[in-house]
Amino acid sequence: MTLIQGLVVRSVGSQYSIRTNEGILHAQLRGKLRLLESSSTNPVVVGDWVDLDNDEVLTISAVHDRKNKFSRKAIGNENQEQLLAANIDQLVIVSSVKSPTIRYQFIDRCMVSAEAFRIPVHLIFTKTDLVKNLQDLQDEIEDSYLQSADSIHLVNLVSSPLPISIKNLFEGRMSLLTGLSGVGKSTLIKQLIPESKVKIGITSVKWDQGKHTTSFAELHEVAPGTDIIDTPGLREFALHDVEAWELSHFFREMVPYLDGCKYSKCSHTHEPVCAVKAAVENGEISVRRYESYLLIYEDLLSKED
Repeated sequence: MTLIQGLVVRSVGSQYSIRTNEGILHAQLRGKLRLLESSSTNPVVVGDWVDLDNDEVLTISAVHDRKNKFSRKAIGNENQEQLLAANIDQLVIVSSVKSPTIRYQFIDRCMVSAEAFRIPVHLIFTKTDLVKNLQDLQDEIEDSYLQSADSIHLVNLVSSPLPISIKNLFEGRMSLLTGLSGVGKSTLIKQLIPESKVKIGITSVKWDQGKHTTSFAELHEVAPGTDIIDTPGLREFALHDVEAWELSHFFREMVPYLDGCKYSKCSHTHEPVCAVKAAVENGEISVRRYESYLLIYEDLLSKED
């Protein structure tokens, strides 16, 4: 039996592709790892470092400890977690400004999940050529996210060269790229890696939704030491393992005010002497982000009853 270590670079069902010193190898899960599926739909995910046993059939025998993970609640099963990636250096959320329109709730939920593991978050807004007053939109986006995102980029991926700032954003890092279907993730990867084989889809005008062009998670190597994990386009994002009382700890702009609240588990909804509500009223916290917090808080609270 030969023990091999490697990085999971592709996941399709129960089949995994592993980058090793011997090249790309293909493996399945060992039985004991399948037992972990009771709590997670996929106990092994792209970005995981794993041990492989080459005993007749190549199998994944162990998963190394993760420095972090990015996940959501599994669709159709409230009790299970769906892992999207592991061991990432940053999360890059891609959103088009139109066709489909910005879904702030989706972005905010992704940011909460990343903040739970202190994963840096960068926002890329695409299709800027489709809006008439770009400055007003930029002001709206910056009002929401200047305090909570590590960087914000507005780009036209179709008719303009990719800005150097975007290229530098990915350099030397393991990045997870996520977003709704049709926002331009595949186009971005094509710009960064022209030889990649990712497909570029179109957006349904009737439903204002993109079509899935990525059907499985896959890691793309941009250059040695620079990797991008591309996930299938998502249409919803339910938070996993986040309780209502702790939600404000994952809204980065609220954290400096938490100690100023009268109650240690202040919900920032109705309590007197709430420093967060005061900051919103004083314009120190975005009203839109606060309203998003309230929606997520009520959703989490309803599932705890």
